[in-house]
Amino acid sequence: MASPSAHSVSHQVTKGSSSNLAIAFFPLPREKRSAMTALYAFCRCVDDIADNVDVAIEERKNLLKEWQQNIRSACADASFSSHLPVIAELTPWIHRYQLSFEDFNDLIEGMEMDLHLNRYSTWKDLEAYCYRVASTVGLLSIRIFGYQVPSARRYAFHLGQALQLTNILRDIRDDAMLQRIYLPLELLSQLDISETEVIECRIPKAKLADLVEKMSAVASKHYQMAREALSPLDRPNMIASEMMANLYWRLLKKIKSQPQDLLRPEKIRLSKVTKISVIMQSVFFHRWSLRNLSYGSFGDLEPSKRRLFPGCTTSRLVKAAKQRGHEARDINLLKCYLCITTHRPEIYYPQKRLDGFDAVIPRIGASITFYGLAVLRQFEMMGVYCLNESAAIGRSKDKLRSLQLLSRKGIGMPVTAFAHSPDDTRNVIELVKGAPLVLKLLEGTQGVGVVMAETNKAAERVSSKPFED
Repeated sequence: MASPSAHSVSHQVTKGSSSNLAIAFFPLPREKRSAMTALYAFCRCVDDIADNVDVAIEERKNLLKEWQQNIRSACADASFSSHLPVIAELTPWIHRYQLSFEDFNDLIEGMEMDLHLNRYSTWKDLEAYCYRVASTVGLLSIRIFGYQVPSARRYAFHLGQALQLTNILRDIRDDAMLQRIYLPLELLSQLDISETEVIECRIPKAKLADLVEKMSAVASKHYQMAREALSPLDRPNMIASEMMANLYWRLLKKIKSQPQDLLRPEKIRLSKVTKISVIMQSVFFHRWSLRNLSYGSFGDLEPSKRRLFPGCTTSRLVKAAKQRGHEARDINLLKCYLCITTHRPEIYYPQKRLDGFDAVIPRIGASITFYGLAVLRQFEMMGVYCLNESAAIGRSKDKLRSLQLLSRKGIGMPVTAFAHSPDDTRNVIELVKGAPLVLKLLEGTQGVGVVMAETNKAAERVSSKPFED
């Protein structure tokens, strides 16, 4: 399939946008980059229609209706030739990647919401809006990227929510100028912030900090759940969306660190240096098929909190060791760097060589397993006793491998079945003797990705629509 030229309307729309999304397309193969350019141009155009305050609301409704009818025809008939250039350029990709009209329709309905809704009472109301204007774009995009594991749909859902909540925080002032408030009114009430204070951009400093903290926490949870939902099998194809997650996570971090700037005329933005750094990092993770460690919890952003022994249990371990007459040290493993030479492995922290240790008690968070195990292996190579060996921890992180090891050793466990494709759901359910049963992702911690299905039908539905948490 021929790629659209640099003079295509879609290319010009994308090129003229200042969105971070366009930056994320460059690592994609040419065909997928062209498809994403056409999809992005469609999203940009319908969003611009909804936001054009110089045009009467009724006329904007009619324009969106026209785009809705054209995209419906484009999805139904590959030979349809739309008079709207962007849809005409998008049509071949719709059929190449089987893009769903339902997702396009939800997206346009989200844009229509902006014409008659400028307040959202509850978190649930806001989530529904974010689904239409952001998660749908993710659901369309992953079809172009290509995915094998159904949890990619949940990944798209949560990442869309996270990116839109970050946008909402960044654009508080711009939205206020349009008399719009996308902050849940129930949250404003909880923080004793009036609608007038938001519209007039005079939220008291302390209350604004609390507001950003609350919104950031919800966004952070969605980033985390997106990261947990992305299977290693699909990760190599998701470089563009992972780059977006990285960029917007950095933006959320910046907003969280300087909330007072949200009400100023100049938008909070990432520097070019930061964007280049994120792009290079994302390409690195993609090249080696590694899990992206850079987004999902604010602990990941604060090196002082990312410890070999993280959290309050670490301080208790150190205290208990000292009470028994031992010397104990809390090591931030992400500040360690390794020197790997023949017969002389070394660890530096941050500039001095670590030596003289008799033992290590490893505590490695799920989001930093790769580097944590590398540091632990280096201690093992140095002859330091490790309470838990790196190989054992690595196996424990792989749920499927862990179950296979338990089975080989004859250790009792529930009947467990595993399949590569959701097409095998019914057969798998039969293997475990039917519902009630527990469905689990191979990746996930602290209950993320665990669903209890009371009936066979519920289990089949969860497997086919994994993004509905």
